[in-house]
Amino acid sequence: MKHLQHPKLGAISLEYSGLSIDGRRDLSLVVYNPTTAEDARRIRSLL
Repeated sequence: MKHLQHPKLGAISLEYSGLSIDGRRDLSLVVYNPTTAEDARRIRSLL
């Protein structure tokens, strides 16, 4: 879990998953998702 301090939203909690790419040791993908519905709503408010 990651905790970020956003300048407009304040504290946000995110969970993350790291994925590796088969055959490419130099590449990876990290996906971040809000941990709560409230964090998701606050992030969406920025769009």
